[in-house]
Amino acid sequence: MGNNRLAGGGFEVAPKARLDDGLLDLAVLRHQPGFEPGRLLAELKNVDDPDNKFLYYRQLPEFTLEFPDGVHFNLDGEPTHETRITFSVLPKRLKVAF
Repeated sequence: MGNNRLAGGGFEVAPKARLDDGLLDLAVLRHQPGFEPGRLLAELKNVDDPDNKFLYYRQLPEFTLEFPDGVHFNLDGEPTHETRITFSVLPKRLKVAF
């Protein structure tokens, strides 16, 4: 999840993300029987393909994730363990001068 295309080291994690679009980009990788790493790599290059089997990519202003057993997150360097977490974006809250 992010609101910028790149993560640390220049790794592209959200290819459609823009800082000023008011949306968060969510990429979910699904591991299931028959998982094909090669197909996943192809899907990462075409996040909008409706036939993607292992990658779900959505752009949303807000979303909630729920995990019955909980999951560990790293939120801006702070470790946390949650069973439910909501992410949202506050459009145009950061004033930037160029």
